[in-house]
Amino acid sequence: MIPLWTAIDYGSWRRGFASGVVSIDVDADLMDPNNWVVTPFLPYDPTWLGTIKGGNPNLLEGNIVVTPEGELVNFLRYHTAGGEPDYGKAIMLKVDKDHPDAPLRFGMVVDFPGNMSKFTIRFDEESRRYYSLVNRVTIDWVSQRNILTLISSVDLIHWKIERDILNYQDNNWPEDYTKVGFQYADWIFDGDDILAVSRTAINGAYNHHNANHITFHRITNFRR
Repeated sequence: MIPLWTAIDYGSWRRGFASGVVSIDVDADLMDPNNWVVTPFLPYDPTWLGTIKGGNPNLLEGNIVVTPEGELVNFLRYHTAGGEPDYGKAIMLKVDKDHPDAPLRFGMVVDFPGNMSKFTIRFDEESRRYYSLVNRVTIDWVSQRNILTLISSVDLIHWKIERDILNYQDNNWPEDYTKVGFQYADWIFDGDDILAVSRTAINGAYNHHNANHITFHRITNFRR
């Protein structure tokens, strides 16, 4: 069996989210619900080592990623607003790849720029690095999304800021950070380039979150 994996959430902002993973054989009928396997849903636990203090923490919008050691993890957005610290942390949950219906287990809290918005992590075979496009925060407002930044890691634990791809905080754009957002970027490798789409708020959006565009971006020669 060669499984396909994806992360899912259950819950709401009011009641909190719980994290799960679903999987299916790559050759199975994806439309037959009986072919899918789902883990129990794991709620956030504030007693996990390294978690923030205070706030209204939640985990959501995870990525299923293979670690350098060949293990499987759910690498999740960590809602830290109002806590201490209020930015810069993500959480990895361990997935039992041999028993896809087994409960997820806490892995670790890691330092991660851009944890306050949905992100996608992919592994580049050529450079042997993980990459992501994130919204790093540079002002005293953790919901800032007007900067889109390429980051990378060799081990999923230590992340390096490569460069800003879009920066509408520091380029004297007439709309401020409450009205501009390049967010929830999803993307693929395309040879030496990255192709990305962004849920974009700009040029008269109601606010930074309620986007009025989908924009396409090519990041050329990203490994350089």
